[in-house]
Amino acid sequence: MGIIERTIDSICLIGSFVLLFLLPQDTGFLFYLLFGISAFLFCIGFFRLIATFSEPASPEGRRLVGLIFLTAGAVLNACGLYSVYSGHGSGRSITIATITLIEAMVFYAMAGGLTGNPAWKRAITKGYRTAAVLLIVLGAFVVIRDGFRSGTIPFGTMLLIEAICLWNIKYETTRFKGKDAESS
Repeated sequence: MGIIERTIDSICLIGSFVLLFLLPQDTGFLFYLLFGISAFLFCIGFFRLIATFSEPASPEGRRLVGLIFLTAGAVLNACGLYSVYSGHGSGRSITIATITLIEAMVFYAMAGGLTGNPAWKRAITKGYRTAAVLLIVLGAFVVIRDGFRSGTIPFGTMLLIEAICLWNIKYETTRFKGKDAESS
């Protein structure tokens, strides 16, 4: 059942991202239906998929999984920000950026939760805070460079929101499969 369950969960996770890019330009019933289904599929796919894996036993394994989570979060952030910038701050693009930000924060928190080493947690926190400052600088640069056009204001605002989230992120423990669940 493990491979079948993981496949179904992976399909749900991938489907959640595909649905975001199928959102119609105009908000309406179909828009909110697809948006809701996308959020639901992410929750089902991600958290069920994580629950099928055991937490890595070695510190190196935990760091590798943490790096994968960090990379996934950064890719989600980049996709959401690209959506806002290329969509000129439309409702659709802001919606995509918001949901990808939420999903990225899940990945970031899980990455930080994998390390039990206080020195590593401090290093990760410094990295997140450095990224937050860089996002604010980037947002200010783009908004000023583009002359406060209406499309860049939402982009700068999303960068500011993401910076605030990164600055204040807290770590959660991962929800990998428990040791007693491995024996079944």
